[in-house]
Amino acid sequence: MSETRGSGAMIRGDEGRGRAALVTGASSGIGRAFAEVLASRGWDIAVTARREDRLRELQRSVAARHGVRVEVIPADLADPKACENIVAALGERMHIDLLVNNAGYTLYGRYLDFSWEEQRALLQVMGVAVCELTHRLLGPMLERGFGRIVNVASAGGFFPGSPMYTLYAPLKALMIALAEGIDAEYAGSGIHATASAPGLTATEILETSPALQEVSRSRLGRLRMQTPETVAREAYDACMAGQRLVVHGWYTKAFVQFLRRAPRRMVYRFVSSAYTE
Repeated sequence: MSETRGSGAMIRGDEGRGRAALVTGASSGIGRAFAEVLASRGWDIAVTARREDRLRELQRSVAARHGVRVEVIPADLADPKACENIVAALGERMHIDLLVNNAGYTLYGRYLDFSWEEQRALLQVMGVAVCELTHRLLGPMLERGFGRIVNVASAGGFFPGSPMYTLYAPLKALMIALAEGIDAEYAGSGIHATASAPGLTATEILETSPALQEVSRSRLGRLRMQTPETVAREAYDACMAGQRLVVHGWYTKAFVQFLRRAPRRMVYRFVSSAYTE
């Protein structure tokens, strides 16, 4: 499922030559896969995450195989100063033409099971940092007349809210709406923004969620499981084609249609039964 604007994606393997991208949460999962996809298309990349050792390994691997420039910027997006510091570290060394807002995690448990400091950190990483990086980098993109933004959200962004993941659905909904709004606001200016909504994907987030672990072990879970590489490739292609929204995987497409069209009361019951202890 997608909503499309634009004349279609470029298909050359060197379409990113002379341009640079920033990927958050690049140390593993979809973020790392995105870095690989971008490098394979000729983009220079800046990668940021908390785990510098993993970023350095990615830097060596990607630079050797694709011959692109890779800048490593270790940062914890839970720090309110992180986005400002990332942009300052880039400075004049690298002008960002494509931003991938991917960093994220989840807190599994009831809202009051976690301190406000823990909940605030989640809001900072998956809400404020997404908005701030977009705000800081969008202006220079507009000045150059070219910019691409990908928000890696989730099918959870279409939930009415779910127990045990209290802030996750609202934050993913924000990421979807932000990308769609930016794309609409700056139509015709050379800017495209895309919201990516994967479903069950083989990333480290499964390790922190008992509910998702149980689903992933089921037969249906194994059938619908997606790889980070597939999600990253589809999201990149969708953005370059000018799509505002891409939902990944057959099951996820059907599930999102159910969430959008079923009576709200039915959706509430389904989500509550699926995500409560």
